[in-house]
Amino acid sequence: MNTEYGSSSSSLHLPLTLLALTTAIFLGTQIGAVKRGGKTINFQLGTTEKQIASTVEAQKQFVDAISKREELVKQSGKVQEQYTALLNDVIELAKTDEDAKKIVTKWGIQRQASPSGAATALPSGSASALPSGSAGSAPSADPKPAPAP
Repeated sequence: MNTEYGSSSSSLHLPLTLLALTTAIFLGTQIGAVKRGGKTINFQLGTTEKQIASTVEAQKQFVDAISKREELVKQSGKVQEQYTALLNDVIELAKTDEDAKKIVTKWGIQRQASPSGAATALPSGSASALPSGSAGSAPSADPKPAPAP
């Protein structure tokens, strides 16, 4: 009887050994996958920190660029006011001076009313005096110069 039990016990050891070996291999691969996942997460955390630092730096540069542009916009507004004042003076001078009248006629300089919904209003009593077709203004529907009184 021992031979029967001996053979059945040895046949029982082989499946248990294979099952234990399979479980060990499975757990080993799971541990390896967790380690790789941990490395991936650490890489992503490092990359995220770099991206946050880069975004903060870009935001600082953006704020600096805006402040520099504001100064240029103010300067541009002053130049435009000077240009408008100069053209208004030329229009006024054209009433009495022939050379100024020729310039006004040649370049089609005329006063244009400000749009009613304009965000920036001109000082009271001043009208826009831009030559028709100049940059920043729409061409006048009437290409004729303003009549001199």
